[in-house]
Amino acid sequence: MLKPLEPGKIVADGWLREQLLRSKDGMGGHLDELEPAMLLDPYLRHSSDSAWGSDIQAGWGAEISGNFWYAEVSLAFALDDPALKEKVEQWVNGVLAARYPDGYMGTYSEQDNRMDDYNAWGTACGMRALLLYYEGTGRRDVLDAVHECLLWFCRNWSGDKKTRYVGGYIIEPLTWCYSLTGDDRLLAFAREYEEWLCENDLFENSKNAYLADEFHYNSNHTAGYANMVRMPGLLYPYTKDETDLQASVRGIEKLRAHSVHISGAPCCNHEYLSPRDVNGDSEYCSFTFLHTSYAALAGLTGQAKYGDWMEEIVFNAAEGARRKDEKSIAYMSSPNQTQIGPQTSSYTTNAHPSYAPVHPVSCCVVNSIAIIPDFVRNLMMTDGTGLYAMAYGPSSIRFGGLLVREDTLYPFRHTVSFTASGEGSAPFYLKIPAWADGWTLMRNGAESDAVPDKNGFVRTEIAAGDRVELRFDAKPEAVRVDDSDAAGHFPMSFRYGPLVFVLHLPEEWRIEGDGLARTPLPEGWHWWAASPSMAGAPKRPAYEWMGYMKQDIYWNVAVDEKRVAESLRVVEREPDGYVWENPPLLLEADAYKAPYLVPPYPTKTFEIYGDRQKVTYALRLTLKPYGASNLRITYFPRADLD
Repeated sequence: MLKPLEPGKIVADGWLREQLLRSKDGMGGHLDELEPAMLLDPYLRHSSDSAWGSDIQAGWGAEISGNFWYAEVSLAFALDDPALKEKVEQWVNGVLAARYPDGYMGTYSEQDNRMDDYNAWGTACGMRALLLYYEGTGRRDVLDAVHECLLWFCRNWSGDKKTRYVGGYIIEPLTWCYSLTGDDRLLAFAREYEEWLCENDLFENSKNAYLADEFHYNSNHTAGYANMVRMPGLLYPYTKDETDLQASVRGIEKLRAHSVHISGAPCCNHEYLSPRDVNGDSEYCSFTFLHTSYAALAGLTGQAKYGDWMEEIVFNAAEGARRKDEKSIAYMSSPNQTQIGPQTSSYTTNAHPSYAPVHPVSCCVVNSIAIIPDFVRNLMMTDGTGLYAMAYGPSSIRFGGLLVREDTLYPFRHTVSFTASGEGSAPFYLKIPAWADGWTLMRNGAESDAVPDKNGFVRTEIAAGDRVELRFDAKPEAVRVDDSDAAGHFPMSFRYGPLVFVLHLPEEWRIEGDGLARTPLPEGWHWWAASPSMAGAPKRPAYEWMGYMKQDIYWNVAVDEKRVAESLRVVEREPDGYVWENPPLLLEADAYKAPYLVPPYPTKTFEIYGDRQKVTYALRLTLKPYGASNLRITYFPRADLD
């Protein structure tokens, strides 16, 4: 079994560091100032002291505040930032000072219903933050406090006093704390909860449901499924029951087979599990939760494919739903997104498609802060003696007496170099991605003849003074997307290495004021909407727009599924600025104008009618990485060339 290194052992460099510094200047460093009652108060003053009322603070507050502080801990250590570490320490000290005499440390006051599903779920979020902080600092008082809080649940939620929505999320801190303390009471309660869920399942989030062949749309909240799917697997190291591990493996396989976009985004129209569709929504929370489940399964199985999927969801889905200044994200986003703003999502709340630093429920915003620093933490894992590169990105890694620097422009280039200084040596296992069409491994200038093992890793050694370089070969791909459970149009999409490429529609952003923020936003913070930039387009009467779209609107296009792959050309550019604003890698592809693809006045991400489109003249498209876009076409209809 593999484990991540302790927080702070991997520090971001290169473009990853630039993004995390932008986060520190944006939501990562200031979100608690924008929503203090939701993010600061819940664990420090408990629900009964809040002007918001116990229904909001004790419920959503537990989850949102806990996940925010988990994100803050992860960000502080990924940057090795003293100011952020001090900020996190103050919160941790406040939580310990506010705990109840019986050990309970959640957000529910003594007057609240502590048997509520949100109590176990939300408290789990806060305990994860504290456990991550303990691993980064070694503060025993923090571990002892979490231990006592979890024992409160062991005592008070025994027997049938459990909930079956997402209360079972408490299994994660229970198993985590058990691994640190060895207290059998924690493990016994976690196993009891798993068995209870199997007998009382309603939301298809039990071990038995994951093991079953069936996958039911609308059976569960997509973010909840992405989170809960790893719970049986987390028990496996201690139960040694193979069905625990296989339940999580099988649950992820079913999700990917039915309900994951090519970008890695889980599909969740109206928040619940749904099939792929050209404009099917995805919720930001699910990106972070599924990434965490991939990382957990990477450690539990030692298989490289989970590292591929970590990269897929981070580089595409997660990057493509955030403004590049790190001051706002979309709660809901879709692969074909031609408008951003109210009423541009299938979700029932108009607020959620807008880009904002605080939505009415800020769960997605806090999770957007966590996913990139968590990705940094999981770049490397260890079996106790060696290092495993589970994903790639510029960073510095401390392992024993070694300092290993990873220099790369990955995923925009496919060469990764490692240089080691310090003392000692270690076995070094490098992931060979499934998309690689070939690869070359060099150690101190000599080419290795090693072959990948059954899990997808090639083994070498790294010692002080060594330089290890790994270069991947790749071909751009045209992928036929299976949307048979939705429209059945089988559109085309494009991929090169770990990146999905899209037709980027340059955004013309407009400020929407404070939107539905609960607290007035300070200067420099806004809600945003966007339309495709029509800069340079001539003014014309509304009745002429149909003719205009026949020629000039550039997102009504279709591709020849038989020949588009051979038309793809990779364009590498010199890095110039921030990679997600000016990407150093593009694709070019042949396409055709499809004049009747969209209505004259689109106000929402458009529906595609029919499985093939009438086309006129040929054109050449320049495609950008998905993560460098906010408005885009990812799924292209097929041209009718007969």
